[in-house]
Amino acid sequence: MDYKGLVEFVAKTMADDPAAVDVQAFERHRGALTLKIGLGEGDMGKLIGRGGRNIEALRTLIRVASLKERRKVFVDLA
Repeated sequence: MDYKGLVEFVAKTMADDPAAVDVQAFERHRGALTLKIGLGEGDMGKLIGRGGRNIEALRTLIRVASLKERRKVFVDLA
């Protein structure tokens, strides 16, 4: 599955400046994957959301999507 594409799509949809969205994927030990999201200054707060609700919802979405492959995928903000 293309986790990077899914995270990039969601982040660009929420951002005021979709061109500034940058998602990088890093392989970790035992097949785990880390996705780092880079955004413009004003868009970081939108992606985090009030009380961290938006970023937690995105992390939950990715976690559920990765269950089929039994792979750990982490989503971090850069």
